[in-house]
Amino acid sequence: MSIHLIIDAGNTYVKAALFNGNAMLFVFSFKRGEHWHDKLEGYKPEKVIVSNVGEHFADLVFEEVPTLVLSETTPLPIKNAYKTPNTLGKDRIAAAIGAWNRFQNQNILIIDAGTCITYDVVNSEGIYLGGIIAPGMYMRLQAMNHFTARLPLPEWNENAPLIGDDTISCMQSGAVNGILSEAEGIITRMEEKYSDLQVVICGGATSFFESKLKYRIFAAPYLVLEGLNSILLYND
Repeated sequence: MSIHLIIDAGNTYVKAALFNGNAMLFVFSFKRGEHWHDKLEGYKPEKVIVSNVGEHFADLVFEEVPTLVLSETTPLPIKNAYKTPNTLGKDRIAAAIGAWNRFQNQNILIIDAGTCITYDVVNSEGIYLGGIIAPGMYMRLQAMNHFTARLPLPEWNENAPLIGDDTISCMQSGAVNGILSEAEGIITRMEEKYSDLQVVICGGATSFFESKLKYRIFAAPYLVLEGLNSILLYND
């Protein structure tokens, strides 16, 4: 099998992984502009895929190594029914493909808990249908602080009580219990719409949702990287 370097790049930070075929060898991260080749631990990638790079990605490309830059025109192993593929986040479609690889022929709801929380659906025929974009965990606290004159900016508290007894705990409850109620409601409605629904969660808040939601869910923190590797294999 060939060694693949998978790069999911943001404006500031980059998540990356090395794969040997379908097997993930290890994951690492680094800051844009940082010297990072020594993180490969002596491996020499034969192919590279780069996602979410914006306009500038010269610092992420190996010379003389075939590099696929993911775009809306890249061939995908599932059908994309999104009406505006040019506006679809690359992490969303990559996570959908990663989930499909794990649960083919099932209806899948993918919850990606990052800056925003996204809920995406792949049906049992392998068609990405789209989904929901909602405010993320910290965004809710920041919004209450920003759009009011007197509300403070509290820290995130995943164990916030249902009934707060001061302003801070009331805001924390609104953010935490609001997100959980939202997620539970969306899962319930999706289960009514799609039989045999498999719920998959990924992103930075995976452990929070996994521990708090009262549903059978599958946690896959590196789902986006897995999906990007599948796209690279599909285009091999």
